[in-house]
Amino acid sequence: MFPSQKALAYRCQKGHVSPCTRHSECIGQQMCYANNCVPAMPAGGMCITDSNCETKNGQACISGICMVPAVTTPAPATPPPVIPPFPIFPPIPGLQLQYCLDNNHNSCPGQQICVFFLCFPAQPAGKSCTNASECGAGQACKFGECWRAATIFGMAFELF
Repeated sequence: MFPSQKALAYRCQKGHVSPCTRHSECIGQQMCYANNCVPAMPAGGMCITDSNCETKNGQACISGICMVPAVTTPAPATPPPVIPPFPIFPPIPGLQLQYCLDNNHNSCPGQQICVFFLCFPAQPAGKSCTNASECGAGQACKFGECWRAATIFGMAFELF
């Protein structure tokens, strides 16, 4: 396959969208719709120019046939929502939780620690530290102190 054929084959792949401003910029049985080349299908009728087609209905003259988009323009790519790998706790009235990155306690604000990718209020455990291995089970080292998750509304959250 020649380089130009590879480029053409790539542009014809399903899901590939090329930007355009005119139908002539699109290849094969494609048309320019919403500034993207999209697959087209016959709408019925022969033509010489766009004026021979029902342009108010989105038709265009392509290769002597009135055509319409076979698909709508794909929605802009948006990043998927970040979903933590652990179950999300049910909402607790009066408590607003935020996600913490990489289960890292330092990504939680103030006196909060990360428990299952969510920041929870914490209380000092009464011991100085330089890293978590110096703290007790289920505790975190933050600000040079060992911290444990606080009991909130009668519920205790522990690090595992």
